Amino acid sequence: MVASPILNNQNYQKGGEATVKEKTKTLTKQPIEEILDFFQQEVNNLIKNLLENLMLKERRIYLEEQEDYESS
Repeated sequence: MVASPILNNQNYQKGGEATVKEKTKTLTKQPIEEILDFFQQEVNNLIKNLLENLMLKERRIYLEEQEDYESS
């Protein structure tokens, strides 16, 4: 499978120059396997980002509670 610039994950995550319409047009020209791989990567990235954000929030809450406990 040849990586397409439109499927570049960094470019997509940072909201690169390509618009949604341009990405859709490019994806519709790709073989179905590449399209499925692209969406699988995006779902994996969404789950990863969700879990990372949840962990950061839990850590912040934990540290705030520890700070309150030490000052008592």
